[in-house]
Amino acid sequence: MNNQKKGAQSLVPHPQIHSSSDYDKFIILPENRRIYENHLNKVIKSLKIFNGLPYNPIIVAPDYTILDGQHRYKAAEKLNLEFYYIIAPQKMSYILLNNYRKNWNIADYIQHHSNFSDDYQYLLNFSDRHKIAPANSAALLGQIRGGRNTEKFKNGLFHCTTDRELNEKKAVFYNEFCQICHVKNVKPSSIFRSIRTCEVINAFFESKVIDMDIFLDKIATYCVSLRQFSSTSDMGNMFLSIYNKHRSKKYRYEELSHIINSKKINFSSIQEQHMKL
Repeated sequence: MNNQKKGAQSLVPHPQIHSSSDYDKFIILPENRRIYENHLNKVIKSLKIFNGLPYNPIIVAPDYTILDGQHRYKAAEKLNLEFYYIIAPQKMSYILLNNYRKNWNIADYIQHHSNFSDDYQYLLNFSDRHKIAPANSAALLGQIRGGRNTEKFKNGLFHCTTDRELNEKKAVFYNEFCQICHVKNVKPSSIFRSIRTCEVINAFFESKVIDMDIFLDKIATYCVSLRQFSSTSDMGNMFLSIYNKHRSKKYRYEELSHIINSKKINFSSIQEQHMKL
């Protein structure tokens, strides 16, 4: 049995390493993650000290589409260096190949899936229009963490909330909120620029029980009370402690989550009844 396995492995040919300086022959996929200038500059700086390209070939498909190593390819082009590559036997998944390299971040997944999904395209446009970081935009428009939400987001199954008018209000609110925190010199800035904060703001809007104008006024008054927490629930209760000041009705974040989930359940029930009809 072991001999059979060894024999099967020996049938896999060792890839041949090629070299080229014909940069125009190679193709960078637009749906692959973007070229990061900071990372590219680091690669260029490293290559100026020691040209390690012969020892670290890029991987391309038979049609010379770059599957892995686009930063090394661009660095070689900028420095007019010969680079080295391996031709994969078939067009492999560049997402899987890049799992061995710099991890994809949320912006990378958004850019990739925006080529195939209206929700991701809307999310990308939302981020660009309102100058809000992609990850924060995603947190304002839907659920990207908790349970299986992260896996769904990475696999292209993210769905933005459908109320486009409400989404625009979220963006306006968030930018005004950040401006207040900036003017008031709230430290650290990660308190108001974190994904957790955007998740809380999204929950406040979706619950439809929080007066966001009053909340913004109270943030301007009590922003010195802002603290950083490691969970969205704790962040939510911290913001609600500010909103609840001098109000007879006091909310807890868990209560808002329950209200939102109830609305989702009711909406699903309506859809199921409609389908039966």
